[in-house]
Amino acid sequence: MTMCKPKFSSLMVLLAVALFSSVALAESTLSERQYRVIESLQTVLADGNFRQVIKASDSAAREWSEGLGLVLVLQLRGQAYQQLDDEPEAIKTLARAYSLKQFDGSRQIQLAMQLGQLYLSTQQWLNARQILTDALDQATPENSEAQTPPALAYVMLALAWQLDDSQSARWLQSIPLLNTAIAIADEPMEFWLTSLASGQYQIQDYAAAEATLKQLIARSPESKNYWLQLASMQQLQSKERDQLATLELAKQRGLIDNENEVLLLAQLQVMLGVPERAARTLQAALQSEQLTNNLDNQRRIAIALQQGRDYKNAAAQLLQTAKDTGDVSLAVTALQLELVDGHCEGAITVADWLIQFADAENRAKALMTAGQCAVELKQKDKARVYFQRAQQLPETTNSAKQWLDYLQALADIE
Repeated sequence: MTMCKPKFSSLMVLLAVALFSSVALAESTLSERQYRVIESLQTVLADGNFRQVIKASDSAAREWSEGLGLVLVLQLRGQAYQQLDDEPEAIKTLARAYSLKQFDGSRQIQLAMQLGQLYLSTQQWLNARQILTDALDQATPENSEAQTPPALAYVMLALAWQLDDSQSARWLQSIPLLNTAIAIADEPMEFWLTSLASGQYQIQDYAAAEATLKQLIARSPESKNYWLQLASMQQLQSKERDQLATLELAKQRGLIDNENEVLLLAQLQVMLGVPERAARTLQAALQSEQLTNNLDNQRRIAIALQQGRDYKNAAAQLLQTAKDTGDVSLAVTALQLELVDGHCEGAITVADWLIQFADAENRAKALMTAGQCAVELKQKDKARVYFQRAQQLPETTNSAKQWLDYLQALADIE
């Protein structure tokens, strides 16, 4: 089973986070004019006048020297370009702002995340990796008082690896980043866990993927895909009993609802020595129309019943299938199963059908079997009729005559 891979639509949901907060300005680092210009631009941006932000900030972006004021103006311009879907200009503007290195660790990494989002949305995977790696390296705390980088930054960097299919090590590189993000986040997003499970599957660390999928199921127990992927990971580790337990739990939740899933579950139940459960699984699926009512599936039910030593019901299933399909061999098997446990009444029922529809050889055998069962049930008159008919067939003439002579001897004694 293929694990779900990260989709960029999911990424956009993930990145719907406020990466740009209101600017807390210090008069000691900005002139009064800079303060007022930036405050005005913030107001225009909040009002949704994005083109006006760009126009009003042109002169400042050209004339201001390197420093905090210029970075803040560029950040506002970059956000305005983003809102106008002008990604090239947004990238150019924010990359310039980032290169000035005016923010402290937390603000600088937020700027890197804003720029990284743009690189990801335009599939510039290498640029996304470079900017986020640089920011995380700069923000790595060297003492206990330093602020831990946001978990989302590690997730973005992991996705910059996973989404780049030109990199052979993309999955391997992403896993420690996702593990770090999940470890430091108060409430890791479900998408982070699915991305981690995808990476673990791709590098064939099935045990780790199994553990991650169990976390996902604990979060979203009604998600069918997680149950099926968990069962798949267990199968890849040859953990068939765990796989069976997973699928049976999913079935209890009503999540096993198509033919292939039902057949897989039944196959495991037979293989692991509980064929009677397999029969019930198949019969219930047939009744609910999750399973196609065809010859193959009817045979599967009969085989499961037979392996569970429920010969009577197995014979009944085979006889019904024979009636539906005209396959005489199924009825012959049904007759044999009825006789295994000495079910003479059932054997006569099957024999009556064979007498009517089977070829000469099987008709002769059915007549003899029906006659013997009638004797066993002390239905002598009925037995005599079967043997008289069997006597007329060359295959059973002598045997039938012997039984008729026996019945006559019993009648004489009585």
